[in-house]
Amino acid sequence: MINIWEWLSDKRAQHSLRVAETAVFLAKVHHCREDLAFEAGLYHDIAKEINQDKLGEIGLQQNRLCKSLHQHYFPVWHAFIAPTILREKYGIKHKEVLSAIRWHTTGRAKMTALEKIIFLADYLEPGRTHDQGDALLKVAMKDLDKAVAIVIRETVARVEEKGSDVHPFSKACLAYYKR
Repeated sequence: MINIWEWLSDKRAQHSLRVAETAVFLAKVHHCREDLAFEAGLYHDIAKEINQDKLGEIGLQQNRLCKSLHQHYFPVWHAFIAPTILREKYGIKHKEVLSAIRWHTTGRAKMTALEKIIFLADYLEPGRTHDQGDALLKVAMKDLDKAVAIVIRETVARVEEKGSDVHPFSKACLAYYKR
């Protein structure tokens, strides 16, 4: 097991623990593998507090995509980088875990059950403060797709209200789950 405190502040590590616990709860409800939900939830933000310059220090190559993501979509950048860190530094190879981590911020069309669970657990963990927490958890317990539709709609609206660019994968996720 990776010591997340080596990568994250105490506040962010505590958030990751709550996401893992929420993910396990949703995995139980939806008959998914709880061990994978825990692992993806625990490690989903492993790159959240890394800046672009630090990548070289930890032995990861920077590329144009990485630089573009960092510059244009900084709030979601960590989700794109985390699977590489986990695979290359720690040998985590489970594709479902890495994919769930990869899509936890933007979502995507046709997400797997585990991807939806991590996407929702990050939004629903008890440390988050938003109006619909309990009501949305009840929706997620019954219908992951409906819960994803609500969360991605709120997320896109919040990003647009700030005047920021909405990532194309979030737009695709919104379009898919609106149906």
